[in-house]
Amino acid sequence: MKKLLLFFFIVFASVAWQSHAQTKQTGGERSRTIDSLKAILKSYPLTSQVSSKDTNQVNTLNELAWKISNNNPDTAIILSTQALALANSLSFGEGRGEASTVGWQKGIANSYHNLAYFNYLKGNYPLSLAYNFKALKIREALKDKKGISKSLGNIGIVYDDQADYPKALSYYFKALKMAEDLGDKKLQANNLGNIGVVYVHQADYPKALPYYFKALKMAEDLGDKNSIAAWLGNIGVVYKEQADYPKALSYYFKALKANEELGRKNGIAINLGNIGVVYMHQADYPKALPYYFKALKMAEDLGDKNSIAAWLGNIGV
Repeated sequence: MKKLLLFFFIVFASVAWQSHAQTKQTGGERSRTIDSLKAILKSYPLTSQVSSKDTNQVNTLNELAWKISNNNPDTAIILSTQALALANSLSFGEGRGEASTVGWQKGIANSYHNLAYFNYLKGNYPLSLAYNFKALKIREALKDKKGISKSLGNIGIVYDDQADYPKALSYYFKALKMAEDLGDKKLQANNLGNIGVVYVHQADYPKALPYYFKALKMAEDLGDKNSIAAWLGNIGVVYKEQADYPKALSYYFKALKANEELGRKNGIAINLGNIGVVYMHQADYPKALPYYFKALKMAEDLGDKNSIAAWLGNIGV
């Protein structure tokens, strides 16, 4: 009977799904915390009067929703639904000389953007797509090229998760083209890497590698350490699938070091386990076991039950 090896692809398709409302950290400015956002929301007066200040309330609701979404997507949906309702109630221009409109279009698009992501987290792909397409339509009307690129990329993510790879690639390439036109290297790197992810899902490893290397180079140029760690690990996966074990180990160890420097315990655990997988494929069991046990211990510390089950199974093999 053929033995089953349980191992992980380190794929970060959601790396391109970015918040529109994240506070940029420039100089001494810090990203707003969940508590500070809650305090800001309490400070807004309860009034039926609509003013331009309410755009800040829309942004705050959406930013708070984004920050809590991974742990509590249901509450995040409620908050962004409130933001959407408020954005729809506003009636004025964007503040830069535009004609008056019913509804703050940018705020509406951002709310749809959030609701698309939260429903994606819950596995409701049809609703996620519906919200993504609504955000895309508004952003196209506003000629918000960066927003368009994000929406296109996010649509690609949903299609990828649904294993509709032709559509996923179509939207990723559209998002990449727009990011290139904008000169936005961060968005370019995200889409390059995600195109590589789709090719890996299709087991087309020769096509995947060039996109991963392009994404890695761009992430290195940007100093984006999280993405560097992700793409190093993904390159290791491809080499492992091609049975090029020396190169697979080389990139897994690089990814491990990058995650250790970042203090990303989940990434460390995955790379430890994947190193064990390579040694397992080489029938070097004395080397495989220590990495599996390290990965298991870290998964237990993180309370990651899926990973615990996987590494227990690999140790049993």
